[in-house]
Amino acid sequence: GDWQPVEAAYSVMEMGIEAYKKVLGGADPFKFACPLPGLGALAMFNETTTQPAFCCKAYDKLGWPYQFPDCAHITACETCFRTSGPVSLVAHPVAPLAGVAWASSLAVYSKAKPKSGALLSALSSSVSGFFGHTGDSAIKGHRLEADIGTGLQDHTANLCPNIGDWDETMLNDDSDNLHARVLKSESNKVAVVVFRGTQMTSMKNWLVDADLTRTKLKLGGGFPDTMVHEGFLKSLRRVLPRVKKWVTGSLLLFMAGLPADWKLVFTGHSLGGALATLAATLAELEGWSRTPDAVITFGAPRIADSTLGAWWKAKGLCGKLIRVDTYNDVIHYMPLKTAFKWWEVATDFMQCAADLKACMKTGPASLLSGGTGLAGSGLTFSDRWAHVCGHDSEVLIASSTKGLNANLTDFNAIGGAMAHFIDNCLYGYSYGVLRSDIAANDAYCGISGDICGVGPGGR
Repeated sequence: GDWQPVEAAYSVMEMGIEAYKKVLGGADPFKFACPLPGLGALAMFNETTTQPAFCCKAYDKLGWPYQFPDCAHITACETCFRTSGPVSLVAHPVAPLAGVAWASSLAVYSKAKPKSGALLSALSSSVSGFFGHTGDSAIKGHRLEADIGTGLQDHTANLCPNIGDWDETMLNDDSDNLHARVLKSESNKVAVVVFRGTQMTSMKNWLVDADLTRTKLKLGGGFPDTMVHEGFLKSLRRVLPRVKKWVTGSLLLFMAGLPADWKLVFTGHSLGGALATLAATLAELEGWSRTPDAVITFGAPRIADSTLGAWWKAKGLCGKLIRVDTYNDVIHYMPLKTAFKWWEVATDFMQCAADLKACMKTGPASLLSGGTGLAGSGLTFSDRWAHVCGHDSEVLIASSTKGLNANLTDFNAIGGAMAHFIDNCLYGYSYGVLRSDIAANDAYCGISGDICGVGPGGR
């Protein structure tokens, strides 16, 4: 019979980090130690030393992708810290909204608790046949809080310390495990429609990502049809009517329409960023009475061919769009030419225990190319896809980790996943955002390195 997706009970990246812990004798791989701990490290290098330069190179030879502050000048991973020039962001008209977009894109991963009473909850359920899964949720103290990691340790942080009157509405579709929320602050006259990104343990999400079929989207106005990612578009159409009803003020008793003098942001990380960009596109095509003032994404994959980007430019929409990327994030180079088979990657990681050194240096074979190595056919970048508005819309931030980029420089498979994550202070998008001009130009939340306890500009 047909194979049915199930929720995977593991995270491949977590499995990779556990493999490093095993080599390091159970030590935290994010805490620099010199000499390196563990019998595996001793066996690999056949000596011990307390010289930091040697230890930094030893971690590098081990294949550990994270760049310790002690080692950045020694291992010299330029791609780990590659950034755009400050002018590219400062000059962007929606740069002041990028901080609130980051905070929302991280907070949407946290669990929401319904705040409605029994009567309103029952009413919400009764209209779900018309509007899908819609409801309000409680935000603790009206603050935008979420768990954020520092290496292997987590803490709860207020991601938007300057705003204390957030209200939240959930707009979900359970069939593809898609989750969207609307956040609004009356005092700051700002509303955010945020789409949650791919959950690492959600096979439903990964099947949406891996659907590489393209479908036509009519742009009208003399433009040729654009070919878009069918999986993203089909999933978005399930939740978009609820977004439209909220934005335009037709969602019955749940929300009024958005006032004209408010700023409206569409945002998301990973899959969420792809959905945010497509949602903004459809809002324009369908002639919504209110369209977003800003579309800000983090690590979003490509969603269509170059025709869509040309349409955005012709419509004067590119000034609304900021795509925040880390250079070594594997996801923002996707889709590849062939489907990304997550379950095969997981199987390969299970086999890593047989040869930890080889696995950690190269990563699982299926990620590279169907088990035949990098020269095979799996990791092949596709020219059928293009980012909306091209390089003009992109802002690069540091990731502090090796990974996967178009030139395969500083390649590390596990690092390619780490560079994509948004929920850790030591690597990926939170590392980069809080040390970038995004924080410096934030006009709403007051984000800074203090959220991670490192202070402004600290590494």
